[in-house]
Amino acid sequence: MNTNQIEMVSVDSLVPATHPYKKLKSLMDFDRIIKSVKVDVSELGATGFTVPRLVMCLILQFIENLSDRQFDRFMAENVVGKWFCGFGLTEKTPDYTTICKFRNKLGAEKIEKLFNACRTQLKEQGHMQEVFTFVDATALISKLQMWDERDKAISDGYEKFNNEVIGSYTKDPEVRIGAKSNTKFWFGFKKLLTQDMGSGMIIANDFQNHDCTRSKLLASPDAALPFCNRVLQCRLL
Repeated sequence: MNTNQIEMVSVDSLVPATHPYKKLKSLMDFDRIIKSVKVDVSELGATGFTVPRLVMCLILQFIENLSDRQFDRFMAENVVGKWFCGFGLTEKTPDYTTICKFRNKLGAEKIEKLFNACRTQLKEQGHMQEVFTFVDATALISKLQMWDERDKAISDGYEKFNNEVIGSYTKDPEVRIGAKSNTKFWFGFKKLLTQDMGSGMIIANDFQNHDCTRSKLLASPDAALPFCNRVLQCRLL
């Protein structure tokens, strides 16, 4: 088999017209989205890649739900991924350290602006109605057990190791004890997701401690009617 055959092709011709990413690119003005994130190139250091292409990489990584290392391999092997982010077939693509450093340089606020710009365009074009939203929470476990911290608190004179004192004995002072039932407890945070039920798109997410009362802010974007599980529902009513 001849594996060294040379052909003149464009990357665009290798991506099927029916591919979802071609439809996405036809629907959205990514140049406008990229401009919504102000990034000083001098802050990035010598990455070897332009800011627009790195921003597109972050968007694609989110869509594919890949870790930095998984995305590194995905971009090296996937023709559609290269096309989506503006790379040629033989061009070097960002490795996992480049993606990680770029995301850290942007910071949470700029990344939030980036995805809010995507959401705004989808709403403007009628692809997200946000009439009905679904809110759910999942536990993010920070540590499996805290016997050492409990013993230290008791030795310091506390009768109970609860959320009133736990912040003084953990490396992360915001960690709290949460409970899903009378017998199931965990140490960590709550991750709250709000999803547009019409399109399936994630509208918002939040991380907080055991108290889910702030989910009320997530559950009512633009006066959308929220649907939530029994635990959250009792907090929202």
